[in-house]
This record gives sequence, structure tokens and C-alpha cells, in this order.
Amino acid sequence: MHRYFLYAILFFMGVSVSGQGVEEAIRHSLQGLGGSTRSLGSANAIGAIGGSSSAALINPASLAQNRKSELHFGLNFNSINTNSSYLSGLDQPNFSTGVGLSNLFLTIQAPVRDEMGRKVSSGLNNVVISMGYNRTMDYRSSFVLNGDNNQNSFTDFLAEEANGTDFTKLNIYGLPYIAFETYLIEPKNAFGDSFSSVIRSFNTNVNQEVFVDRRGSGGDFNFSISADIDQIVYLGGGLLIRRSYFNESLVFRETDRQPLSDTNDYAGLEYIRFLETRTSGAGVNLGIMVKANSNLRLGLSFASAIRTNARDRYTQSIVGLYDGNRDPSIPASSITRTTPDEDLDGAQDTLQYRYRIRTPGRLTMSAAYVFDKLGFISVDVERVNFATAQLSPRDDTYLFTQENSDIRRTFKPVYNVRLGGEMTYGKFRFRAGYALQPSVFQANGVSQTTALNNNYYTLGFGYHEKNYTLNAALMMNSTQLNYQPYELKLQESPSAGTVRSNYLSFQFGATIVVD
Repeated sequence: MHRYFLYAILFFMGVSVSGQGVEEAIRHSLQGLGGSTRSLGSANAIGAIGGSSSAALINPASLAQNRKSELHFGLNFNSINTNSSYLSGLDQPNFSTGVGLSNLFLTIQAPVRDEMGRKVSSGLNNVVISMGYNRTMDYRSSFVLNGDNNQNSFTDFLAEEANGTDFTKLNIYGLPYIAFETYLIEPKNAFGDSFSSVIRSFNTNVNQEVFVDRRGSGGDFNFSISADIDQIVYLGGGLLIRRSYFNESLVFRETDRQPLSDTNDYAGLEYIRFLETRTSGAGVNLGIMVKANSNLRLGLSFASAIRTNARDRYTQSIVGLYDGNRDPSIPASSITRTTPDEDLDGAQDTLQYRYRIRTPGRLTMSAAYVFDKLGFISVDVERVNFATAQLSPRDDTYLFTQENSDIRRTFKPVYNVRLGGEMTYGKFRFRAGYALQPSVFQANGVSQTTALNNNYYTLGFGYHEKNYTLNAALMMNSTQLNYQPYELKLQESPSAGTVRSNYLSFQFGATIVVD
């Protein structure tokens, strides 16, 4: 059953690739900027800086530089402004806002003492434990596409999907089944395994509208421990537990623009789908940091692949609409079918499918130069091979062979770069940063993202007192992607829609000394 579910939803994707499973694997492998408000202000370039609770998520070794036990929390306020275009239609603007908890950490510092109770300064002299949560992804996005298509119809896609299967054997979980039941496709001959669109005209002239609304987020819970040896070498490791929630509501409408006098019976259709995905998994991260001298710090860390259990829940329905002078073989001007409808009562059921996703590991090289008490500059270079993402079964024997082959063929290793700095002026801190995330695709086609890099720009401000710190950060990010409504094999697919998004995030955080 799950394969029909995957095929049923593959043609509507935010970053359109070659299958729904492929999209899921990559969606949960990507990470944006997050962490404490202090680290966000310098674009998370803190692998060799430490002093921040979220350093545990990049290089846990740098935590051992902490000399205080602290509680940190951050709140995030964000907005996303989307502008989309499709075929010859006008640009469609959309705007949304959100607020939520971005991070919560507790860091416990335990200095090593000698037999007399005095703090030691050589050998193992400091141990730091950190635990908390950090949100790394925000899936929220809404956009609209609208345009006239004179080349093909969504019913052509439905016919192609049904080809090769006798109409008496169409699976009740698939789109071809409900398309056949709503008269949107029909067998070409008595054998019934070759289908054509209900549109009989030589010319196609339809208006197509797509409404997409996405919600959800992803983040990491972590437990880390780090050690300071001779105040030169720092070692650390931790457990990461990653959880995410994603849902998408989609409505696709098609309206026939042919005159009623045409031989065509077709008036239009409406396709509605809801998809929800929840994931949870675990991995480890390890790190080392070395103080080459009093100013220069070098770090190396590795976060293992995260093996997650995923569950998809979905519903879908389709409505076929017909002209008043339709052929008598079509029983009504509006016919609705849903799938799944396991009890055949006409009401929509919710089905689910369970599988596993392995997201790629991350190797991070860090360097920082500290200008005594005046501030620092820092850079992190992170290597991620998205071609190693993988899908595997949980409840059945389907091996995802084609999907995993598509992942290896479509995606590539990338080097993410984060550059940041901080300037100190008395009790005040001024920060800025830039992060680059290159395209993860081997090549850029109509069903993939454009060859634009993902750029993040950040600014930050902090106020430090002895027992507390207040910080604020601003992050700006602009992206562009292609959205392919459906892909045809026997004729030219419609041009992909373009979705341009501007993301603005304001984060406020407070750090309180607890010892």
C-alpha cells in the first residue's frame, strides 16, 4: 500500500525532486541556523569559541571553557514574505508570522579540586555538562500559484499514472483509482490498461491554481559532557535526539476554459491533500579543541548520522466537475471520491505509513582568533554529504531501492561556511555573521532548486552583567525554489512555478548564572 501513497503525493513538492521519499530524506537532513541568541548573532560560527550553551551542538569540546553554571532560554519571532509566479499568471504575494521557543539549555560547570578543596589548574581541571533543546528548522511556508496552461492538463498526468494497469485492478489507495471513479480518465480500449484524459478536444486551455500551506519545525535535544585538560586541550562528546513535525495542506484546482459548445465534457477538478510527517531519532557528536596559543583556537568535531523513525499520515480526495451538456455516461456534474476510504462509506479515512530515514553525518573544522577582551572572529567549515541520506522499511519488505538510487544520483557533498565575529565595549557586545549553504543538487533542472546559494546574514547585540546576560539577534535569509505541479513522461511538463521567500527572524535570549 505504501508505494501507492508515495506515488500519490510525489508530484507536489516544495523542493521538487524525484519522489516523495527522496524529498522526506533531504528535508530532514537540512539544518538552518539556530542556537543561543549569542551564537545566532555571529551566524553560529562558534565551533572554536565556546562560552555558549549551544556550542555543544557544533563542538561539545568547546563547552569546557565555561567557568559558570548557567540557564539560557531564547524566544523567536519571525516572518516570511513569499512571492510566487506560475506560467503566465500574475505574481502571488503571501505573508505569515510566527513565535516560539527557539532554545532552552542548562549548563553545569564542575571545577576539579585537589585533596584540600582547591581548584586545580593543570591536568584535568574542569568538567562541564550541558543539556537542553535547540530548534534548527522552521518548515512554515505558504504560497499560491496561478496561471493558464495551454499545453496539458492534470488529467494527462492522471492518465499516465494509470497506464499499464487494467482498470479493474487499480489500487484503491492511488490517484489513478479515484481519477477513474470520478470519470477524469477513461480506458482507450477494451483491454483497459491504457488510459486517456477526459478532455477530448484537440486544444487544451485550463486555468490552474495551487494553494500550499506548511507548518512545523525540527530540533535537537542534547546531553553533552566536556573536559578541560591543562587549559590547552578540550575534549567533549554528547548524545543528540532529533525530533521534527511537518504538515502540508494542499489544494490544486483546474478550471476548463473551453466554450460549452466544445465536444469536451470537462469543466474542471479539485484535488485536496493533507500530509503529516513526524520523525524521531538519535546520534552522537564528538569534538576536540586546542588552544594553539593565547589567541588562536582550532577545533574539529563530528556529528554522526541520525537514524530516525518516521511516520506519515495522509488523506486525499478529488472532485471531477463536468459541463451541463455532458455525455449521459457521466452521472452527475460533480463527482467526489476519497482515498483512503477503507470502509467504503464515502467518508475520508486517515492512513499512515512508517519507515526510517538516515540523515548524513557532519564534519566541522573550526578556527577562531580571540583579541583578548576586545572580541573575536571565527569561522566554521562544515562538510555534509547529502548523497548518503537513506530510506529503509519498518513495517514491510519494500526496500526503497529506487528512492535511494535517486538520492545518490541527485544530491552531492557540500561545504557549509559560517563566519562571525564579536566586538566588546564595556558591558556591551556587538556581533555580526554570514553563513553560506550551497545548493545540495548535482545539477539544476526544472524539478530542482535553482543554482542559488542559501545565504544567511545576522546581527547581534548583548548586554553583560555579572549574574545575567541579555542578548538579541536578527537573521535575514532569502531563498528561491522551483515548484513542479506534476511531471509528464509522454509530453512536455508544465513549466515549474517560482517561489521566492524572504525570511526575517528576531530572537531574544537571556542567560542567568545559577551558581
